[in-house]
Amino acid sequence: MTDIAIIFGTRPSYIKLWPVWRALTALGIKPYVICTGQHDELVRQHMCVLNMPVHRWCHVMQDAETLNDTFRLVVERVAFRLNELRPRLVIVHGDTTSGLGAGLAAFHLGIPVAHVEAGLRSRHPRHPYPEEVNRIALDALATLLFAPTAWAAAQARATNPVMRVEVTGNPVVDAVQHMFVGERRPAPYMRTVLLELHRRESFGPGLRAMAAAVIEGAAARGYEVVWPAHPNPAVQGAVSALHGQHEHVSVTPPMNYQAFLECARASALIATDSGGVVEEACTLGTPTLQLRDHTDRQEAVPIFSWLAGRDPAKIFDLVKVALDNAESWRRQIQGRANPFGDGKAGQRIAVIVKEWLERDYAAL
Repeated sequence: MTDIAIIFGTRPSYIKLWPVWRALTALGIKPYVICTGQHDELVRQHMCVLNMPVHRWCHVMQDAETLNDTFRLVVERVAFRLNELRPRLVIVHGDTTSGLGAGLAAFHLGIPVAHVEAGLRSRHPRHPYPEEVNRIALDALATLLFAPTAWAAAQARATNPVMRVEVTGNPVVDAVQHMFVGERRPAPYMRTVLLELHRRESFGPGLRAMAAAVIEGAAARGYEVVWPAHPNPAVQGAVSALHGQHEHVSVTPPMNYQAFLECARASALIATDSGGVVEEACTLGTPTLQLRDHTDRQEAVPIFSWLAGRDPAKIFDLVKVALDNAESWRRQIQGRANPFGDGKAGQRIAVIVKEWLERDYAAL
């Protein structure tokens, strides 16, 4: 039997669970780490920068073609491994298919679940899809719920009023601060816009139109766009459709974490449909446009981030306005506390987990 199993599947979950793993290790606890393989190569890329080991890979994406396939395989393969390990606690993160599948597998086996990044809500079941429903389900089945903010904690308590909810901050802040340890001054920005689009609800013509609006808005103000394109075929299809149509965009393969953060910190603006990138941008002091109709990072709006929606005409205009005011916007951000924490979330979570393991929880 092992005390703790950390289970994840995606690149963002690896990054956000790394501070938790690091803090638990510092307390003398050695978690067993399982990766479902939902983002197999992207996770391996980040392991070159962060050092959380993976003890078991489940490779679910090799045999999955749909979301239902992925979910079924995560539940089956994680349950098999948990039956062997019999950990006292399973830690999962966020709102991914891997997180919900691993949490449900543990729940069915009577193993308590700790949910890192509990309580996020957009209040729209398909924005983000399928993540909004995933995280509500995870909050409902978890025993320990670690919320990044007070607002998120209130949502988690409304979903699960019986179990323990703690405000810890978001561990992504820990990871970003670790990458720039010793550097206190924000870097001066270059005339670039960082574009990051990958959400499932954006796939299709909408993704291409939003990307084109960002590129054209940036070009109208003399800025270049850097687009580290996600390997998902739907994103790659948009890249192919736009290839050769715009001179002011540089498409790159996915970057490792350090390279991505350096690009994000040096950009004048980030345009993204990713919630995690918004959190990272808040920590780096870079303004963001959220290319979404509904946000689950309300705490960032409107000081750190604007909710731009998905209408290309509106996005085009907001990109121009944001770039016209980039310097003053950055100064405004740098005068505010990060709404997602102080860089000590991993330590707080680890201390609570250690305390929980040490007490008699047989009645839970």
